[in-house]
Amino acid sequence: MDLWYILGYGKEALSAFDTLAKALGYQKADGKKEDMKELVKALRILLKPTFSLRIGGLSGIVAVSMAAYGAHAFKEKKKNSKELRKIYKKGYMMHLVHSVALTYSDTCNKPVTGGLFTLGIILYSGSCYAQGLTGESKFENGTKIGVLVLIGAWLSMIYGEK
Repeated sequence: MDLWYILGYGKEALSAFDTLAKALGYQKADGKKEDMKELVKALRILLKPTFSLRIGGLSGIVAVSMAAYGAHAFKEKKKNSKELRKIYKKGYMMHLVHSVALTYSDTCNKPVTGGLFTLGIILYSGSCYAQGLTGESKFENGTKIGVLVLIGAWLSMIYGEK
């Protein structure tokens, strides 16, 4: 019994896997299998969750949690609550967008990209959350620096060496 069948992928996946194996030269056209250990090893590497995928997932969880908290944290009786809510919302919207970018940052093959996205999220969104919840403007510098770091993260995806 084949591994793909055991995992519940069915005949379509088996057929696709056989086609891939033939294309890569790991299976003869007559259907006899050659040594497929290398192909399976390569597929495990390709399908293995990466560090950025895990960090991006965790960041997404935090962003959604902060959005849910923000939906209930603001009381309209507070002074400037509408403005503070807008600042807080900018924080979690940027957090969500950049969590997705962080998730796929490994695909550009530049290790610095994931670090820049993480730092930018912490600085920008963290500052927005802090300012939105406390109402203190001393956190504005964090958002300014965070924007520059996030721009640097996007630039690192297209420029520079591996």
